[in-house]
Amino acid sequence: MEGFAILIAVVGLASTIFWMMVGWRAMIAHEKLADSVSHIARKFDVKSGS
Repeated sequence: MEGFAILIAVVGLASTIFWMMVGWRAMIAHEKLADSVSHIARKFDVKSGS
């Protein structure tokens, strides 16, 4: 049973790291998209709704 507990801990850690990397990449992609939209809005002089 001790080996199984270690295996579960390692799988949990690997899963956590994987999803943190996925979230980080999504955040970077969102920032790039937001910058692009902001640049286009400035180009066409569109006022922000917020």
